[in-house]
Parts: sequence; structure tokens; C-alpha cells
Amino acid sequence: MLVAGLSQRDLDPFPVLDCDYHIDAGDSAVRALLSQSQIPGVIFCGNDLSAMGAMNALERADVRIPEDVSVIGIDDIGFAFLARPPLTTIRVPRERLGVVAFQALEKMLKLKRQKGAEYYLETELVVRKSSAQAPR
Repeated sequence: MLVAGLSQRDLDPFPVLDCDYHIDAGDSAVRALLSQSQIPGVIFCGNDLSAMGAMNALERADVRIPEDVSVIGIDDIGFAFLARPPLTTIRVPRERLGVVAFQALEKMLKLKRQKGAEYYLETELVVRKSSAQAPR
């Protein structure tokens, strides 16, 4: 969905790197990116922990955040604002997510269906100092 949204806005969503959602995975993925000839202007991570790892790798490589590269995470974990610079992130309503997940599971069990359904929750972009407006 993210890749499609970027493509619709004529933004190049590649490279896309797979990694787990830990700090060291974000660090490792960014080190792989830095070995390429050109680094992206934005690094969008699957969660805040991997974003913090990415920021750590960028800092060690003397890549400035957000002047050279913006970094964005997902979750808005409790200490995302403590990252240096504070992490721009997408806030996910965790409590609501839990309620919807439980209701969906309960519905599947009652209806004895194996196939799930799609559910959408509204999220919120929390802009902090790890992102900047793209240069024109």
C-alpha cells in the first residue's frame, strides 16, 4: 500500500529492504543503503525501533538528519520523541487496534470462517525533527 501510494505521487519507492523490527536491523539495512552510489532522501522504516537503528547508522556515517536524509518510523512509541533528533513517526492507535483485532477474531470464531476481512484505522503523522521538506 505504501509503495503504491508513493508511485501514484511519482515518487520512487525503491530500494525496499526487508528487515525485522529491531534496532540492529534498521542499522544494518542503512549500512547496506550507504554502500550504494546514491542514498535516498527519505528512509521510511516499518517501526520506530528500526528507524532509531537507521538514525544510528546514519550518524556514524556522518549523514545529517534531516538535512541529508529524513527518517520516518511507525508506532510513536513512548520514547520516539527522545531520539536525537526527535523521530517523525506515524502514530497508530494501539488501544483501538487491539479492540478491532479482538472483535475481528471473535467474529471469525462465531462465523467459523477461516478467511479474514480488511480493517482500516485512522493514523496520525507526528512531525518531529527527523524529517524535513524535500528540496525542490
